Amino acid sequence: MFVLFHRMAGLWRACAALLLLAIAAMLRSTCLAPAGGKRRGTRMAAAFGALLLGGMLTPSQANADVGVTTGTGDSAVVSTAATSTTTLAATTPVVSGTVVTYTATVTGASPTGTVGFFDGASAFSGCSSVVLSGGTATCTATPAAGARSITARYSGDAINEASNSAAVTHTVYARLTTTRAVASITATVGLVRTGVTPIIAAGGVGTRSFALSGGTLPTGLTYNTSSGQLSGTPTTGLAATIFTVTVTDETPGTAQTASNTFMLMVNTRAATTTTLAATTPVVVGSAVTYTATVTGSSPAGTVSFFDGGSSITGCVSRTMINGAASCSATPAVGMRSITATYSGNTANAPSTAAAVTQAVSPPLTTTQTQVGFNGVVGAALAPVIPVTGVNGVGTLSYALSGGTLPTGLSFNTSNGQLSGTPTTALVAKIFFVTVTDQNPGTAQTAAVYFILEVSAATSTTTMAATTPVVAGSAVTYTATVTGVSPSGTVAFFDGGSAIAGCGNQTVSGGTATCATTPVMGMRSITATYSGDANNMTSTAAAVTQTVSAALVTMQMIPFFPGTVGAVLPPITPVIGSGGLGTLGYALSGGTLPTGLSFNTSNGQLTGTPTTALIPTVFIVTVSDQTSGIAQTSAKTFTLVISAATSTTTLAATTPVVAGSPVTYTA
Repeated sequence: MFVLFHRMAGLWRACAALLLLAIAAMLRSTCLAPAGGKRRGTRMAAAFGALLLGGMLTPSQANADVGVTTGTGDSAVVSTAATSTTTLAATTPVVSGTVVTYTATVTGASPTGTVGFFDGASAFSGCSSVVLSGGTATCTATPAAGARSITARYSGDAINEASNSAAVTHTVYARLTTTRAVASITATVGLVRTGVTPIIAAGGVGTRSFALSGGTLPTGLTYNTSSGQLSGTPTTGLAATIFTVTVTDETPGTAQTASNTFMLMVNTRAATTTTLAATTPVVVGSAVTYTATVTGSSPAGTVSFFDGGSSITGCVSRTMINGAASCSATPAVGMRSITATYSGNTANAPSTAAAVTQAVSPPLTTTQTQVGFNGVVGAALAPVIPVTGVNGVGTLSYALSGGTLPTGLSFNTSNGQLSGTPTTALVAKIFFVTVTDQNPGTAQTAAVYFILEVSAATSTTTMAATTPVVAGSAVTYTATVTGVSPSGTVAFFDGGSAIAGCGNQTVSGGTATCATTPVMGMRSITATYSGDANNMTSTAAAVTQTVSAALVTMQMIPFFPGTVGAVLPPITPVIGSGGLGTLGYALSGGTLPTGLSFNTSNGQLTGTPTTALIPTVFIVTVSDQTSGIAQTSAKTFTLVISAATSTTTLAATTPVVAGSPVTYTA
């Protein structure tokens, strides 16, 4: 029964809804203005629908909007709006002047419309009607310092009720600032300085503290870090100094700081500094001007000048002009220690300049260490300083004049030293050395001469060793000349006589040659070098040239017989003479009988033949030791060896009896 009743109620509600639609359409057709006019029947239809259906809809349905749309597209709301909720995001503390973004979130039935953001009762500028998008709206604002009560107010829309967020307290700290109350503070040593606060702080959170930086306060002055006050009695002066005051508050999280500057100067009787201008070396007798400069508080008064501990004549109590005083003096020889003392005045303390050294030298002079110097071409010249400079001012320099040094020698302009290895000769020549100093204004100079001579180098001539030759042979003699790149000529001699065609042989690459045909005999060959501009003449030691006669042979025994078994007396069938060196003998033409031998050193035939030899012609060839191709000469002899003569004998017999055997021995 309950189920049936429930279904009937639902059917009734459906029918009522259809009826509502019909009535709404009718009302629209009779109550709405022509096209473009305002609707007058929509709210009536909605009220009627609410009355008709109020008792038939569930609570959730009663709170929902029911939209009625006509065939022309017009609609009407026929129920109450949905409930919306507006919330503000939590905030974090900031310092005043900080730009903050507040965010409001609206929940409901796809809410649209606007949200207004309020600080207390007042809307934030530009945030009174922020369009809701995607259920959120934001407001960018710069809240004032203090505990701000922030709310967001949703305007509602056709189907969502208006709603306000709960207030969110936003802590906005006052910004810490500083103000320069006193830009410049002046104090005086020994006088009490009444407390002064140069930098004043405002704003911030909690207790403020003060810190001073940028320099060190003069002794006697103190700075109060709690109040920022400067006070005390300075005992030392201070030039104008910029100090920085940094104020720090107690803002939670990160403390705020703010800084400002002021200038502090503590006056005193000004300390002064007296300085002497640097001096330059001078020669004795030169006038020098010393200048002292005093710095302080517009110093005035006098300056006195001293050389060592003694005042300089005419230089006592020199009146200062524009902070400087001068003194002209003629200092004595030596290293002078010059000082200047400032007298001081009521505003400036006395002071004395650090000493400056004034070099006062004797006049520049030169000394000739040696009048003449001799060198040899090709031989290193021991470094020598022919002229030395003495005294003068500053660094001395040396200059050479009067001629050109031989190639290979150099002159050092820093110390006047002559050095090197000459490669060309120089006849005795006078050179001048001029020494110059660095005297300010006009440099001093002094000059002295010296004599230099570079002799030709000693040369050596040597002859190449010779080899024995046969008379009539062509020979080339070679002489080698050593020295300094020798040139010129060489003359060749055989004994004391010049060799024809070899009296003026050009030296090339250090050698000269002579081609000739020496006569037979032991020749004594020499060579003499003529010398040149850089090399002296020289003569080679003699070399012996052996020139022998031609080799010849002589047949001593044309025929020589021998007998087998008979000792052959030593014979030399052929002898050689002339030629070069040791002669050698060779036998040819046949073979000697066994027992005979031929001596190749002297050509001798010896021995006892044991075999016969028919008459045979042998050839003896004699050779010498001529270089290249030895000379030879030959002669023949005939040798025959006859068989030995024999003798047969029977031994004596003795009588025997017939029939007895007998032995005969021959």
